[in-house]
Amino acid sequence: MKTIYLLLVMVIASSAFAQSDSQKGVNHGQQEAMKGKEKMKQKTDSFKGMNDGNKDDHSFEKEKKGSRNVPGFQSSQDTLENKRQGNAYGKDKKQMSGREFGQERAREARQQHMKDLDESIRKGREKSTEARERIRNARKMNEEAFSSGKVSEEQYEERIRKIERAEQKVKELEVELEEAEEQTPESDN
Repeated sequence: MKTIYLLLVMVIASSAFAQSDSQKGVNHGQQEAMKGKEKMKQKTDSFKGMNDGNKDDHSFEKEKKGSRNVPGFQSSQDTLENKRQGNAYGKDKKQMSGREFGQERAREARQQHMKDLDESIRKGREKSTEARERIRNARKMNEEAFSSGKVSEEQYEERIRKIERAEQKVKELEVELEEAEEQTPESDN
């Protein structure tokens, strides 16, 4: 009899416990919903303050200043100000229309690009001639060292392979330079 009574008490207690947990879940959900509604109301109130046009009411500005203290917060007004800043190109167009100013800037950019390209081609040519001279000297020194007996035949052939690899790289550089020169239009100067 005692065991049945204990089982009955345990069943009743567990069902009461389960009900209280489910009731807590419902209350928690209702509380979260209320918090969400309150946040939406605050946001709409802040937008109303922004659009009212009342210059005497500075509640939005106070809220904005206070919200800047929150890390990572950026108001919509701040983002609009950042977008307006830009690079300041076209601020002083000197009596030109927007289209004329844009075309002039594009022309200047093309000219600068051509100057940079010409400079890199010139430097590439200098490197190519310098490398050719060093290869010629290395080949000559290798021949002299082999003929005088300072270098074995195995070392001589290894040096020749290295020199040939260097010549191949110089040829590749010269081909790239020729392609770059073909792509550049002749200057008007």
